[in-house]
Amino acid sequence: MADDETFPVVGTRFAILPIWIMELGPSQAMVYASLATFANADHKCWPKMESIALRAHVSTRTARAAIRALEEAGAIETLIRRRADGGN
Repeated sequence: MADDETFPVVGTRFAILPIWIMELGPSQAMVYASLATFANADHKCWPKMESIALRAHVSTRTARAAIRALEEAGAIETLIRRRADGGN
């Protein structure tokens, strides 16, 4: 996720978001909050898209679009991880 200045306060089931994240739109804010609740102390997380969508109360298609918008806004960084056999 983004640097400490923009990263939300993370709790077990809550996240405090910066105003500018909420101004991106409701889906983006909900997906960002969802990611924040999955994040570890290093601000990293690896949830399935379905898990993000479920927690954010959006479809997986909307979750993917929100993640792209969050990346473009500089709010998050995504890395594609591959298994040793080439799968993801």
